[in-house]
Amino acid sequence: VFQFASIQGETGRALLDKAGLSVAGLQTLLLVDGARSWQHTSAIFRVLHGLGWPWRAAWVGWVVPSPVRDAAYRWVARNRY
Repeated sequence: VFQFASIQGETGRALLDKAGLSVAGLQTLLLVDGARSWQHTSAIFRVLHGLGWPWRAAWVGWVVPSPVRDAAYRWVARNRY
């Protein structure tokens, strides 16, 4: 369903260019689907939805406003170790 590419690699740079994004400004997961792209928790929810059941059930978290979701995501990322 999904293909992974490092944003520092040739494929990743091509996707960033196509989406009009810069590698310097990215500090998170990025999902690119054609001309659309998502970052932070929006990308995570899109991936979980694409994986099907039972992961699709996580979509209920979409009701939480993105600034709150993204702040929680960044906190977990900083403290995951």
